[in-house]
Amino acid sequence: MKRLVSNSETFRAGLLAVFVAAGFPSLLTAQTASLSVGTGSALSGGTTAIGVSFVAAGGAQASALQFQLDYPATSIAAVTADAGSVAVAAGKSVRCSSQPGRMNCVVVGPNQNILGSGLLATLAITVAPSAPVGTATLALSGFLVTDNAGRGIATTAPTAGTLVVTAPALPQVSALNCSPLSVLGPANVACTVSLTATAGTGGQLVALSSNNANVGVPAWVTVPAGQLAAGFGVTVGAVNDAQTAVVTASA
Repeated sequence: MKRLVSNSETFRAGLLAVFVAAGFPSLLTAQTASLSVGTGSALSGGTTAIGVSFVAAGGAQASALQFQLDYPATSIAAVTADAGSVAVAAGKSVRCSSQPGRMNCVVVGPNQNILGSGLLATLAITVAPSAPVGTATLALSGFLVTDNAGRGIATTAPTAGTLVVTAPALPQVSALNCSPLSVLGPANVACTVSLTATAGTGGQLVALSSNNANVGVPAWVTVPAGQLAAGFGVTVGAVNDAQTAVVTASA
């Protein structure tokens, strides 16, 4: 009889075993169990938490289970799992091993307590900084359930979840300061544009404009990556009378 044994979790009578389908002493078809992953969203480079829900139907007396979670490693950098309210109430722990794009978990405990329906585990997901914007599928497979006698409980096809990856909002212009504010043309004026947050990889372009043809500004200024501000020069031409100009910066 082939079987997968959990790490050091013992009953009073011996080791708790989670059997593969071919090794079930019998399959309790009147009882059924189902598993599903929820949905969530996060920014590229951010984190989020998504629940894994378990449902025991038909009087299912589930005592232990296992499942596999597959996800795109290009979008998700890491996943860990913590016991949810259902596992905690039954005195079970969630133990997982991971590799890029995949995590295998068993839910076991040193007791014969029954798992109820509800939140089985919470997935802590770290989104890759370079994750493409879009939807990543969190697929379940290898879902097996046993009762406290090691007998298999029938399962329904597990339901996959989704993670929606969104792009971080670009910082906005928070301030534009120039000095001096009053000049006799022709003259040069030094200005600084500031952002609400540091510029991302590659820097951030800020568009510049002037409403006076005698006051020249560059079309763009680049705030370097990791910086909050950048400077640029304004050129004031010779005029015959007093004039005003409004310089505008927008990200």
